[in-house]
Amino acid sequence: MILFRLVLATLMLVATALVSPSIGNSAQNAADKKAPPACGAVSFRPLPPGMADGEQQSGLYRSRFGSVVVMAKVQGGQPTDYYMQLNGKTPEPFTAAVPKSADGCLKSKSVKLPVAKAEGACVGTRFRVVLDRSTQQPLAMLFALQGGDWKLCSAAKA
Repeated sequence: MILFRLVLATLMLVATALVSPSIGNSAQNAADKKAPPACGAVSFRPLPPGMADGEQQSGLYRSRFGSVVVMAKVQGGQPTDYYMQLNGKTPEPFTAAVPKSADGCLKSKSVKLPVAKAEGACVGTRFRVVLDRSTQQPLAMLFALQGGDWKLCSAAKA
C-alpha cells in the first residue's frame, strides 16, 4: 500500500512538471499576442547645442509593437527642424486635418484642443509623439512644446 502511494505521488509530480511549462508558455503566448494600447505618447528632449551638422538622432523609443525615433536636422551646431521616423522609415505625411475621433486621446496626453499647428520648422523645448490607434486610420503625431502649448509639427499614418 505504501509503495502504491509513493508511485502515485511520483507520477503526479512528473505529470505536474510536464504540464507546468506548457501552461507557462500559453500564458507567455497570450501576453505576446496582446494588442498595442489604443492611445499612447512618448516624450523626447531636444538636442543640446554644439552637435555636428547633418541629421542627428534626438531620441529613440522601442517596444514589441514598433519603434519611434525623433530626428533633427542640425546646421551650425543648432537643431533647425525635428521629424519622426516610425519603424525605421520616415512616414508619408498625413495631409488631412486631425480627425475629431483623436480628440480624446490627445486630451488624455495633455494636448490642448483644438490642435494648433507649428509655424515653419518644428522646434521646441520638448517633443511628444502621440500614437492614436482608436481612429479608423491609426495616426502618429509629432508635437513640439512651444511656450506652454503643444504645437503639431507633423502627422502620419501609423
